[in-house]
Amino acid sequence: MKIIIGIEVKPIDFKGTLDASKNIIEKSEIIIGSVHRYPDGKGGFINLRDIEKLGEKKSAEIEFKIGFGLLKNNQIDVLGHPFGVIYNARIEF
Repeated sequence: MKIIIGIEVKPIDFKGTLDASKNIIEKSEIIIGSVHRYPDGKGGFINLRDIEKLGEKKSAEIEFKIGFGLLKNNQIDVLGHPFGVIYNARIEF
């Protein structure tokens, strides 16, 4: 078995900017980028309880845009649990 050092990190915006320090990113052998929250456009995040209020179409659009931003970030090795926020918010499709 080979053990590697890695992190799972969330984006803080639609451009794929990671919520981890440069030092931690540099020390990681693998980086998993995962959408955990939706940016509110003001430097914060939309409350998880409010995501269901967005509806399925808007939530899917937001999560796709955030995930796509992660994929454009060349620091990311793996996109973790795509559309996991929608699933956890219990939005019915």
